[in-house]
Amino acid sequence: MTADATARISADGLKPAEKPYRLVIRVPGHFAWTEDIDLGLDGYGPVAGAGGTSKAALIAGDVNGDDVIDVRDAAAVYDARGTAKRSADINHDGTVDGKDLTWVVTNYLQQNSMADRYTDPVKRLHGRTLEYYTDRM
Repeated sequence: MTADATARISADGLKPAEKPYRLVIRVPGHFAWTEDIDLGLDGYGPVAGAGGTSKAALIAGDVNGDDVIDVRDAAAVYDARGTAKRSADINHDGTVDGKDLTWVVTNYLQQNSMADRYTDPVKRLHGRTLEYYTDRM
């Protein structure tokens, strides 16, 4: 499997199978995205050799990877401020700063709809709320 500069993925050489292949896309600081790709031995998938398109919706702000964007993610960005820690450098500009925290604020309390589990969002951590971190970045 390869990806080009525009994130277009090519999966040449996959053989038809009875069960779908599962494609998982992970980008640090984002929700993971999954899609099942049916290559059709059961007669319902596309003709072998056919292509398909899909657009992954990678929601930014899940710094700790727990499938919810909450105050724990804001705390992780705040704790990594001034570093190049990749999981907290959401916009991948080389420095964790207020721009990265903006993604947490923008997508605050969202759940990863593709997750296998539900994680309750946390609005207060050690007595601190989202506003505590936004006021200090």
